[in-house]
Amino acid sequence: MNSSTIEDARDKWRRRSGPFAVAFAAWLGWALAAILLILRLGEPGLLLALLLLGGLLFFSLAVLLLVIRREIWRQRRNDLGQMQRESHQMQRENLQMQELVWLSSRVSPRRPLPFPLYKTGYEAALDVLIAAWELIEQERPKRVLELGSGLSSLVRAYALEANSQGTLQSLEDSA
Repeated sequence: MNSSTIEDARDKWRRRSGPFAVAFAAWLGWALAAILLILRLGEPGLLLALLLLGGLLFFSLAVLLLVIRREIWRQRRNDLGQMQRESHQMQRENLQMQELVWLSSRVSPRRPLPFPLYKTGYEAALDVLIAAWELIEQERPKRVLELGSGLSSLVRAYALEANSQGTLQSLEDSA
């Protein structure tokens, strides 16, 4: 365990133990007040001590309900944040799937393209591949020079082939 984990555990324990410390202090105060009232007043002091206990119990219940309400709202807020993060992730994945379907419907490869893309950090994103396809489709260039080869080279070559014109030259610095 690192020190931040230990500190987080301590803070969590302090947060959760706070209401118990308050309840214990209130009980101790009531017990001392009840003893003093009974010693000074006798039987009427016992009645006052019981009334004091009733008020203390009512107050404690109110505090407990407020703590529970706060925890419920904190949990709801955390759940809502988690749901929003998951929703955004699903939207990104849905958009990526739509882009993949769009690109797959345009490219007619003679052999399967390397989908899903291997995440090496150097591959072109789907939106870049789609933009390259659309640019070649619209501009109809006679020559395309590409620095670095890979899936983007295949997509550009198929785009040039779909236009029935143009050549692609790719320069690659690695084996």
